[in-house]
Amino acid sequence: MVRAIESVKAQTYPCRHYIFVDGEQFSEKVKGLVEPYQDLVITYLPMNTGKNGMVNSAINAIAPFLVEEEIICYLDDDNWYKPNHVEELVKVLDKGADFAYSLRDLYSLNGEFICSDDWESLGYWKLDKPVEINIIYADKTYPLVFNFNHQECHIDTNTYAFPRTLAIELSRSWYSGIYNDRHIYKKLQELGKVGVGSAKYTVNYSADLVKTINIQGDEELASLLDLPGVREALIKRVCEVNIQNHGNRKPWAEER
Repeated sequence: MVRAIESVKAQTYPCRHYIFVDGEQFSEKVKGLVEPYQDLVITYLPMNTGKNGMVNSAINAIAPFLVEEEIICYLDDDNWYKPNHVEELVKVLDKGADFAYSLRDLYSLNGEFICSDDWESLGYWKLDKPVEINIIYADKTYPLVFNFNHQECHIDTNTYAFPRTLAIELSRSWYSGIYNDRHIYKKLQELGKVGVGSAKYTVNYSADLVKTINIQGDEELASLLDLPGVREALIKRVCEVNIQNHGNRKPWAEER
C-alpha cells in the first residue's frame, strides 16, 4: 500500500489521492501506514464491500460521486504507477478521446520485474490468434494454448482514466463482481465511447501467476509449473509469441 501511495505522490501531473479502506477490520492497520501522509483523502468503510467476489466493485462504482476532480484513475493497493502515468493519460484525454488507458509491466508478488505485458491488457488490439507454446521437460512435450478465456479485448482497471461524467455513467457496470473490468469494457462499447491508449507502460502490476496460469486435470504439468521461475518464464514466452504473431512488432506500444 505504501508503494502505491508513494507512486501517486510522485506523479508529474498534480493529482489528489483518495483511499477507500474496505472494512473496519483493516482500519487500524491502514491508520498506521498512512500516518506520515497528510495530503490523503481517506474514507473508512464500516463493512467489507469486496467480499464474495465483489472485489473493488462497490468502491469503483461510488467513487465518481464522492470526488470533485474531473478525471478519475483507479489503483489497487498492491499495484503502483510510474511517475508519468497520470500525465500521459491526461495528454490522451486532452486530444479528444472519450477515455484513456495505458499499458502495464508485470511484477511478481515479491516485487521482481517479470516482463512488459504484451499479451493480455492491450486495449483494442484483439487476441485474434491464440498463443500456442510447447513445454518440453524430461523428454516429454506439454502443448499449451493461451486464448485469455476467448475474450477479444482487455483493459485492466488500473490502467484506465475516465472523465468524471463518464465514470458516473459507468457506475452501475462497475458493480458487477470479479470481472467488472470486462463489464466496463462492454458498457463502453454499448455507449459508443472511443478510448485511446497512451502506448506507454506506466502501470506496474503485481501479477499472481498461479491464478493467471492455472492448469486443471494434469497433475504432472501442474507440478512442473510450481517449480521456481517456471511460470515467470512461461508468461515471458507467451508475450514473445504474441509479438511474433503480430509480425514481430508491438503495434499497441510506442516501443516498437
